Amino acid sequence: LIPNLKDLPAKFIDPTGQGALVSAQIYGIAYNTERIKVAPTSWADMLKPEYKGRIGLVSMGSTLGSAWMAEIARIYGGSEENMEPAFDFVKKLLSNVGAVAANPGVLATLFQQGQIDFSVHYINNIEALKAKGVPVALTRPDSNWGLVRSTMHIVKNTKVPELAAQYINTALSLEVQQKMSDAPYFVAPTNKGAKFGGSLAAIAKNMEDLEGFRSTDWLKLNPRRAEYIDRFNREVKV
Repeated sequence: LIPNLKDLPAKFIDPTGQGALVSAQIYGIAYNTERIKVAPTSWADMLKPEYKGRIGLVSMGSTLGSAWMAEIARIYGGSEENMEPAFDFVKKLLSNVGAVAANPGVLATLFQQGQIDFSVHYINNIEALKAKGVPVALTRPDSNWGLVRSTMHIVKNTKVPELAAQYINTALSLEVQQKMSDAPYFVAPTNKGAKFGGSLAAIAKNMEDLEGFRSTDWLKLNPRRAEYIDRFNREVKV
C-alpha cells in the first residue's frame, strides 16, 4: 500500500510494520547575534553570569522541551529514566532565565520581542525569524546537534487503511520530501532521493549525518513524562 517505502533506509521503517519516519527537526543553540557577539559553544554556557536574565526555556510539555531536558540529563550522567541531572542543571540556571515559553512558537516570539537572547530551538523556527529580519542564528553545541524525529502510522482498526496509506505514501514522495527540506520548512527529509539544501545543508549533508545527531529514546521517557512535566511546571518559575 505504500510503495514509497522502498526509497527509505531500512532503519527508518518500523520493523513491526507499524510506521515510518517521515521527517526530522534539528535543534541546537539559538542566540541573538547582535547582543551575543561570540557564538556559545555549549549548553553549559547558559550558566555564565553574563547571561543573567537572558536565557529562554521551553516547557517540557513541548517535544522540544522534553528532548532538550533528556539531552541535558545525558550530558551530566543521567538518562531519559533519570532526569535528576537535568533538573539540577535547570535549578542552577534559574537566576539566568528571563522567560519560560509554553511551546517553540512562543519561544520564537520571545526572541523576536528581544525578551531572550539564548535558548534551544529548531532550525525551522530560527530560519523563519531570520527571514523576518530578527538577528538570530543557530549553532552546534559541542555535544552535537539534537534531532526530533516524526513518524506516521496507520491507526489500528481504521475503516479506511487505504486512505491512511495513501497519505503516508504522499508524505514520503520525493516531491513532498524535497519541498519539506527547503524554505520555509527546513525539515530534514528521509527519502533517499531528497537533497539537503540551503541552511539545512550547512548542518547535515545527508541522512548518514542525521544518524550521528543526538536523539531521544521516547520509549523510556514517555512512561514518566507526565511526572517530569508536572515537576518542571512546579520548579521552573521566573
